Amino acid sequence: MRIGFYMKWEKGLSSRPGSNVIGEELYFEAMCRYLRQLPDIESAELYAPNHLPEERIDVMVHVNDTPPFKNAERNALYLQNGYGDGADVVLEELTKNGYDGYILLSDRLLDVHRSKGFDGVNIPLGADTEFFHPREKDPSLEYDISYVGNDIKGKERTLQYLMPASRFDLGLYGNWAIDHRWRNELLSRIGRSYYERYRVELSKLCRGKIPQEQLPVLYSSARINLNITLQDAVDWDFWNLRPLEIMACGGLLMTDRFPSLEREFEGGAVFTDGGDAMVKEIEYYLENDDERANIARRGMEIVRERHSIKDRARDVYNYLRGL
Repeated sequence: MRIGFYMKWEKGLSSRPGSNVIGEELYFEAMCRYLRQLPDIESAELYAPNHLPEERIDVMVHVNDTPPFKNAERNALYLQNGYGDGADVVLEELTKNGYDGYILLSDRLLDVHRSKGFDGVNIPLGADTEFFHPREKDPSLEYDISYVGNDIKGKERTLQYLMPASRFDLGLYGNWAIDHRWRNELLSRIGRSYYERYRVELSKLCRGKIPQEQLPVLYSSARINLNITLQDAVDWDFWNLRPLEIMACGGLLMTDRFPSLEREFEGGAVFTDGGDAMVKEIEYYLENDDERANIARRGMEIVRERHSIKDRARDVYNYLRGL
């Protein structure tokens, strides 16, 4: 079986200076690596506008909002992102493309999808445990709390979950920097701040983009690792990849709460409502090393037992071969 995954971004974009990390590229390159280990897979490869298949393949899995390929026997949509307009709205629009199959991350979204006459499967994300595993601590990364991500969660969630962490020794990584030359020129024209106050404060704390190979070291070194979920993912009850990667490294995960995440990782993560209560929770876990270590250990066990990308690759293969 020849399987392809197609993303709308160019391959290699994540490694370019100043660009954001394209999660689809990293995740589906790993997915292909594990698929190629299965006996019935002739080929599995991630394609992009600058890397197209040279011959016809059996199935192309679209990981963004791209139309079906004519040079694929079958086409499937893998809806693995949250959307500002709502995943249900985006999915309904994309069904007009006439895919042969649908892979979703949420039972709730799958139920809505089926109510409109379509079918599919719920396959959550999985951690690449061969890459994300405990590493030797780096003293320079032993922050009270770490957060990796860009300013895409919105003002409300950033104020609720990230700003409380800024009161501590925060290792903040991502594209939060402000171009002050452009900002000063703008301010001279409009006479007020263009940026929200939280963005200005966090831009001063941000340490830039962290190399991918350093992520497991960061998660292993920081005392607490924070995750914030996009509101659309909370609404539709599907988790993103970062919690799995943090727990796979044996790091303590502190995350916003929603049903499927709490149900699946009970005892293996700290769930918070943010705000002032979160400040007290951070203080508590910073002071209780043994409890922090026990929760982190349980989280790592759960990911290894049930949520590796190797297992997800087999789930994807089993679904695709039945299309």
